[in-house]
Amino acid sequence: CNKWESFSTKEEATNRKKQIEHELANGTFLIPSTITVKEFLMEWLPKQCSKHKWAPCTYQSNLGTVQNLIIPYIGDMQMQKLKLYHLEDLYSTLSKTPCGQYYEGKKQVLSEKQQQRFLSGTTIHEVHRLLRTAFQYAVEWGILIKSPVPVDSPKKSIQERAIWDADEMWAALASMEDPILHLAVHLTLVGALREGSTTTLVLKKTKTASSNRTIFMTAVLKEELKHWFKRLEMDEAVEPERYRNSGMLLRLPNGLAVEPILIRKKFIKWQDEHPEFTRIVFHGLRHSSATYQLMISGGDVKAVQGTTGHATADMLVNTYAHIQQSSRVELGKKFESGFYAKPDTSSPQAVPAAGEPTISMTALLELLKDADPEMKAKLRLALLT
Repeated sequence: CNKWESFSTKEEATNRKKQIEHELANGTFLIPSTITVKEFLMEWLPKQCSKHKWAPCTYQSNLGTVQNLIIPYIGDMQMQKLKLYHLEDLYSTLSKTPCGQYYEGKKQVLSEKQQQRFLSGTTIHEVHRLLRTAFQYAVEWGILIKSPVPVDSPKKSIQERAIWDADEMWAALASMEDPILHLAVHLTLVGALREGSTTTLVLKKTKTASSNRTIFMTAVLKEELKHWFKRLEMDEAVEPERYRNSGMLLRLPNGLAVEPILIRKKFIKWQDEHPEFTRIVFHGLRHSSATYQLMISGGDVKAVQGTTGHATADMLVNTYAHIQQSSRVELGKKFESGFYAKPDTSSPQAVPAAGEPTISMTALLELLKDADPEMKAKLRLALLT
């Protein structure tokens, strides 16, 4: 090691020398480093992206987490001076921080209403997940001896997402007059597509097999797509020299792709004009579709998983399968008809009719005790049926 440490007194230097010798003997010696959390994370993030071949949106999401939720609070602290209580304090601070307090690392001026909306437990959990992974690499790189990230992660805040039932889905679709919004919603409901996937459907052969996604279309959706293709041809024929074919399924009249934000704005505007429908976010359509498909398939998770594209069945069942009251009512009826269905009895505590012979439990036990094996078998069969 070519680095030097200075001390005020000889005694301090001697104690430090003994400490280093002890750490060297135990294999716990760490070369002093002044690298900060900000410097480490901004170096680690691009390497992780390159190593694991992150999608651009994944990189941007993690970069936003680092810039807006970590660096403003502990970015200037030295990695080797960071302790567990510093991270616990970070989680506590974030739980009291309004959403959007920082954007691209710069502090924002929020309205009074915006200041009332705080970061969710799920967001803080994602901060913890990122820090845990990053600091494990810091240990491997020899920057730290042990990760200061707490073992227990902050709890996620699970909130039931509002969805539509089958009647609402059909009625809502029937009321949408905007052709772009109608097709986007129809595709989402039939194929349980993500919001971004709907606007990035490409009308060309993909480069790899993994890019393919098979959607089994309904006859109604197929007819709508035929009309949409004719509309695209007509748009291009109007001014072919100025038409800019983006190759996307959802296009503007000039051929440019429809951005997800436009679909979202159209959907919000439609909801404002139709308050009779349960208000949901656009992604709630995917949840609605997945829930409905699970219902009509009799709980065939693998079949629905093939449609939704989830990597695991657990994600589909735990996140996308919502409980609907109609299903609970139907389940209650089935339970009642099956559980209480006994011959010659109207309820589990039916009172014997007048003059009907009865027998006490004590007398029944005495009969069973003295009966021969064949009689016992018949009595047991009578009790079970």
